Amino acid sequence: MSDAVDTPSAVQPPSPPPSSPPRAPAPRLSGRLPALLALVLACGLAAVVWQQQASLRTLTAGQAALADTRAALAAAEAEIARAVAAEQSLSAALAELRRDQQEGQSAQQQNQVGLQQQVQGATQTLVAQAAALTRVGEQLDALVARLDAGGRSVLQAQLVGEVLSLLRLAELRLQVAADIEGGRTLLLAVDKQLARTGLPAAESLRAALATYLASLPPADTDGRATLVGRLAAADQAQQGLRASAALLPPSIDEDPSTPVADSAGWLQRLQHWLGQMFVVTRRGQPVTPLLTPEQEWLLHARLSLFLQQAQLAALQAEQGVFERALAQAQSLVSDTLQGDGKQSLLDDLRLLQQQSLQPPLASLDAVIAEAERLQQQLAPAVGGIP
Repeated sequence: MSDAVDTPSAVQPPSPPPSSPPRAPAPRLSGRLPALLALVLACGLAAVVWQQQASLRTLTAGQAALADTRAALAAAEAEIARAVAAEQSLSAALAELRRDQQEGQSAQQQNQVGLQQQVQGATQTLVAQAAALTRVGEQLDALVARLDAGGRSVLQAQLVGEVLSLLRLAELRLQVAADIEGGRTLLLAVDKQLARTGLPAAESLRAALATYLASLPPADTDGRATLVGRLAAADQAQQGLRASAALLPPSIDEDPSTPVADSAGWLQRLQHWLGQMFVVTRRGQPVTPLLTPEQEWLLHARLSLFLQQAQLAALQAEQGVFERALAQAQSLVSDTLQGDGKQSLLDDLRLLQQQSLQPPLASLDAVIAEAERLQQQLAPAVGGIP
């Protein structure tokens, strides 16, 4: 923006004041007027120059702003061009999408028609299959009902068979091995098996079993096991002693040609047979015959039989048999064995012979018989399974 600026040539001098009455001339002021005029003129020129510089700066700033505006306008025009191109691409994509949608709708309608037809056919097939399955289910229910009854009978029969086996095993543990604790454990297992059968007829068997369990003494108060263990230890000790041929009965030196009487015992027959295997000669003093390994084994085996007979008698509370077996064992040890442990073995056998046997445990025969009757009751049902 430009302002009209007066040039120095356009400056008019001030108009003269109106005429006044003549005065006397002032000679001192006439010399200062040109200097004052020059000062005023310099100030005006300075003001004009300042105004022109300010206008120039304003014009330069306006030109820069105009250039920025033109650049922004060019960028906006480019952005508008890109937006138009994007709009055109979007319109083309929308048109393509509409075509695809129309084609998809047409294909979907066709598929729906075909699917409805397939569903109708499948529904009819399923209805027919459901009817067939219903008939098969009714047949299976009837068969399962028959098998269920037969299967329970088979399971119950198997459980009763296991009960019988456990009862016989418990009888052996109690009567033969004198193992009260082991027998009680087996009988408790029998009770659990009977509870699993769910048979009303098994309740009487469980009651008999509970009565027998209550009659069993505590394991620490039964001395039969200790007695049997001491007899087994004595049998083991006699195996470590050696047989003495000098202490054999004199019948071993009999004439081999002498026939053996029919009433002779098996030991005399054995000695007669062994006498035929060797000949004993005498030369003024007794001669100790030599023993064969078989003969020594037979002596130890005979002693083991006496000790085992004593064990069985202790389990069955047969006091007389127990004492006689131990007496025969002592006699045989004293007559035929020798060694460092002989006297200790004889002392143990004498102490054992003085023991009073406890009464035997009650038998499980009644309980076993009841279990066998229960098994016989289940046998017809098991055999009639379809």
